[in-house]
Amino acid sequence: QLNRWFLKSIGAWPESTNSMIKNILIKILQLTCHSLIAFTVIPSILYILFEEKDIRLKLKAIGPTSHCLMGGINYCSLLHHNDRIRKSVEHMESDWRMMKKKQDREVMLKNARVGRVIAGICALIMQGGVLCYNI
Repeated sequence: QLNRWFLKSIGAWPESTNSMIKNILIKILQLTCHSLIAFTVIPSILYILFEEKDIRLKLKAIGPTSHCLMGGINYCSLLHHNDRIRKSVEHMESDWRMMKKKQDREVMLKNARVGRVIAGICALIMQGGVLCYNI
């Protein structure tokens, strides 16, 4: 569920919809995310290459710039593998529907909880690292 919330907010959740309005909204979200990444990375790279003369300050600026650049690459990778993610989600949904025994349901719920906790911890650590770096 956390993954769905995060991916929907950036237009990367694999929706199989024929609704033109939904498709347009998804494209707008994706364009917004690409623009935000570009507006952050491009000026930083130009600053590092052309403005800053002190090597120490250049090295300090490379850290946040490379973080944003890697975030952009990860985002593009998510969008590129959208079909695989969709197939995986559909496979999980069919597993939940095909489940017959109560014991199977308990195991799946336990694993889903563990996955949710791991996703939350990863998100906190990644964003906490960025926050600590900026302080």
